[in-house]
Amino acid sequence: MCPNLTSLNLMGSWQINDAALIKVAESCPNLTSLKLEGCKQITDTALIKVAESCPNLTSLDLVRCGLITDATLIKVAESCPNLTSLDLLGCGLITDAALIKVAERCKDLTSLNLMFCQNITKTARIKVAEMCPHLKIY
Repeated sequence: MCPNLTSLNLMGSWQINDAALIKVAESCPNLTSLKLEGCKQITDTALIKVAESCPNLTSLDLVRCGLITDATLIKVAESCPNLTSLDLLGCGLITDAALIKVAERCKDLTSLNLMFCQNITKTARIKVAEMCPHLKIY
């Protein structure tokens, strides 16, 4: 469908669901940038498929995607090692364990937004900063 598409902005598409995002992921394997800010219906099911289908992702915006858990971040870390920008503002279910996994696998991270991620501790933030020397954490 769209194999040459590299960047997709679905910001504010609050009606998009897992089935639609899975179709996008399967149809657009060359995505490098995906913006899902405010897509509140999206769950781990769709984002795991995105990570598996789009291994070239370098930028992922999950602002206010409040249903995602550590499962998504762990799969992103395993499947998308070239990630440089990750925005998790308001992703309150994410924990230290998943964040550390991202830092272990995505060494090129330069931008990480953890605002309003209440389950991320200061200890984890320090550890991630040590593991990713070019990182700017918000």
